[in-house]
Amino acid sequence: MEPYPTSFGNAIGADYIGLNLTTENGGGTGFYWFRPGAFGAVGVYSNQGWPDPFCDGEACYGNAGIATLTVGMGGNAVPEPPSWALLITGFGLAGMAMRRRVAPRYVTA
Repeated sequence: MEPYPTSFGNAIGADYIGLNLTTENGGGTGFYWFRPGAFGAVGVYSNQGWPDPFCDGEACYGNAGIATLTVGMGGNAVPEPPSWALLITGFGLAGMAMRRRVAPRYVTA
């Protein structure tokens, strides 16, 4: 089974999550619409009752179903090993440059 392509975006003034699904009997695309700003702040959001479904001549648009979106903070960032190596090398080179500094010589007459 193929993974479902997923998209996130902002259209018609609302945030959405889109899913593309292909099955043996066909497939389609489903969107779950949320109020504007749902992806930008920590909280729990529901799409129930918004937006109202609307239709044009060829298709109807609205939510693919009732969904709840929970937005939370990610874990703390941990530097990768190459970043640590670069940091330690930089401190080492700075320390080495400071130790190699020659004291100024003063000549007295």
